[in-house]
Amino acid sequence: MFFDKVISWVFPSLPMQGTSWYQLWLAKERRDFRVLARILFLVTSIGYVAHYIYFDRVVHLEPIEFWFKFRMIMALVTFLTALYYFIPSLYELKYYRLPAMFAGTLCCYTQARVLVWYDSGLYFYAFAFVIAATIVLRLSLAQSLLFAALMVVAQWPSFVEAGIGVPLLASAVASTFVFIMFARSGYATELNFFRANHENLESQRQIIELNIEFSDRIRAFLPREISSRLFRYVEERHMTILQAVEEVLRPRHRQISCLFSDIRGFTRSTLGKGDSFLDEGVIPNVKECTYVVEHHGGIPRKIGDLLFAYFDRLDPRDNLLRCFSASLEMIRVNNEFNKVRSENDAINRYVLMASGEAIVGNLGGFDSSIEITALGNPVNLLSRMDEATKNPAIRTRITNNHIVMDERTATILKELVPSLMFDCLELKAFGVRIRDFESIDRIFLHRVDTLNVHASSQLEDLVNLDVTDAIRAEGTVSAIRARPGSPRNLLPY
Repeated sequence: MFFDKVISWVFPSLPMQGTSWYQLWLAKERRDFRVLARILFLVTSIGYVAHYIYFDRVVHLEPIEFWFKFRMIMALVTFLTALYYFIPSLYELKYYRLPAMFAGTLCCYTQARVLVWYDSGLYFYAFAFVIAATIVLRLSLAQSLLFAALMVVAQWPSFVEAGIGVPLLASAVASTFVFIMFARSGYATELNFFRANHENLESQRQIIELNIEFSDRIRAFLPREISSRLFRYVEERHMTILQAVEEVLRPRHRQISCLFSDIRGFTRSTLGKGDSFLDEGVIPNVKECTYVVEHHGGIPRKIGDLLFAYFDRLDPRDNLLRCFSASLEMIRVNNEFNKVRSENDAINRYVLMASGEAIVGNLGGFDSSIEITALGNPVNLLSRMDEATKNPAIRTRITNNHIVMDERTATILKELVPSLMFDCLELKAFGVRIRDFESIDRIFLHRVDTLNVHASSQLEDLVNLDVTDAIRAEGTVSAIRARPGSPRNLLPY
């Protein structure tokens, strides 16, 4: 233990060697030393010149030529030493302290000789030079005391020759060493602080890397809209990842719009066509339709061939328009997908829409599997409407170019986009009822064809489907609200 303390006292930087930040410490030491050497040696050079002008000449030191040469030579030496540390190619050398050490030694020795040349000189100036030289070298405490001891040894014969008493010298030497110990005692503390600071920075860097890796893993398992909100909470509200996940997925009541899309004849096609139908048809089709939903700011949930998605921003009109636009795009994408497939391999995807109040978020809790979904009347209505559209009497009236919706949703859409056209199916005429929703006696169809192209274009302009900004987070002012002339106060929510 004692030996370790001695080693750390003599070589305080030894424990840092081999660490990733040891070179940073050496660079800091070199930089701090360079700044101090520039200042101190420039001041010393000016001091020698000033001493000759304002002291040597005033008191008529003899021979004046000698004092002139002495002061100017020392001024030149210290000036060149300061200049050395202004030249990068020189002060970047390995033994960059040597010029300062040489100049400091020369200053200490000649100041002791001044006591011999000038009998009225003050002996403590010589020790002041020792202290200054020690400080500028920025050595460890043990190394500083060793350097000071060597300077005193070099000065001692001059002190004796000048007739200075040993008691005065002993007192001056002791005071010098005490001052140096006080001045350089902070070196080890400074080094330990530097080390602790960089250990802390290293820990923070590792935490940041873990957070990034964790974030990437979370992003891979969360819908695009949810992950966008999550990272907005992290950046703007300075939450941790876990805090943001809990807040974003917290169940809450919202006025939502949702869509429901499944592939008709999926089971029959799977049994008849095998894995190729899944690998080359269903899987890429579901992937493209999911991208459409996320591009429009929706939150998708896939259950087999069924794709459910909800839109839950603060503006219900924005949700409805985005949901309808996503439904339009999904039908177009599906038709494009089928163009390169034979009629027997076509994907017959139906799309249904509903809107209303629901509970959204993580409804599975964090103790079991996370379940990001929506619960409420619009979701249940979609499921029951899907059952009704499978009735043979109605199935012949609906194609995969139709968007099916309830009357309330169609009415609101018509108010928002008057040019939209709908067909109305009276369920009673077909002998069909919507289970659990007997009061709903008709459904509405919007056909995606050339007759509705103009209305669809108006819709895209209204909802501003460049969702780069809108997709970032919930609660932003929606594009529909920001546009001049947008319909307002039309929703009976």
